[in-house]
Amino acid sequence: MKLPARRLVHLISLSLTAALAVQLLPAAAAAGTPTLVDIRAAHYPGYDRLVFEFAGGRPKAATVRWAQELRLDPSHRKAHVQGSAFLKVRFRGALAHQPDPPMTSTFGPARRAFALPNLAHVVLLGDHEGEVSLGVGLMKRTTILKTIELRRPYRLVVHVSSAFPKAAVKVFFVDEPALIAGQPRYLASVQRKVPKGARAKGALQRLYAGPNRSELTRGLRFLSSGTTGFRDLRINDRKIARVTLKGPCDSGGAAQGTVADQIRPTLRSRPSTDWVKIYDRQGETLRPWGRTDSIPACLEP
Repeated sequence: MKLPARRLVHLISLSLTAALAVQLLPAAAAAGTPTLVDIRAAHYPGYDRLVFEFAGGRPKAATVRWAQELRLDPSHRKAHVQGSAFLKVRFRGALAHQPDPPMTSTFGPARRAFALPNLAHVVLLGDHEGEVSLGVGLMKRTTILKTIELRRPYRLVVHVSSAFPKAAVKVFFVDEPALIAGQPRYLASVQRKVPKGARAKGALQRLYAGPNRSELTRGLRFLSSGTTGFRDLRINDRKIARVTLKGPCDSGGAAQGTVADQIRPTLRSRPSTDWVKIYDRQGETLRPWGRTDSIPACLEP
């Protein structure tokens, strides 16, 4: 049975959602303002390679540093970047949007996931008064092996070590065309690498980072139901997982396709979990006791 149009539109709208520093030498101002046009990444033996490409020359300066947390510029609100370690990349004398209205992005989506061993998430933090900043979410803090500047066109290249024990996990996203068509099987699994000692946590971090570019092209989506992340993930010896959601929570009146539909199979894909109890940010869930699944009232249809 197809979902009612109002519920489906609402559901999809909710989903589209100590520092070690490497200081690069300032450059002379180029004609015009250098503009970020692409962010891409790839894995090589022992490291993940992240590239920021600019048109119009070299920014005046760039920094890459570790960050305890990431905040949006200039609002200073906490940024929802997924991972267990974070880099902040900042370019001075640069743009990431068209200078004329409607001032659209010049490099594509402001949030993007990567399915590399360590690199998980890149999020635009700010594009304000000639300064562009981005947050990078990593699965584990390792080492910045190298930071390189390449020219013609200008590219900042960051090599981050991926040398840590890893495990493969399944992460479940919504197959949007199947959901819209009312098909009973509207979830699709993808494989991700996570730190070996944090499989459940790593799987949910990968879930909240969302599908990568090729998976988005296939129609996979992460439907967040308005939530921004999770905390307090625990799995007891009775194989019951408990996790608390961050941020507001709203099913949009939908019985299918909520964030719970993706969290449950992602956690249950591991043999240590049979039941999943999901709590709202106030710590409430409908069935807190017993060997059964549970969701908070905000995810009820």
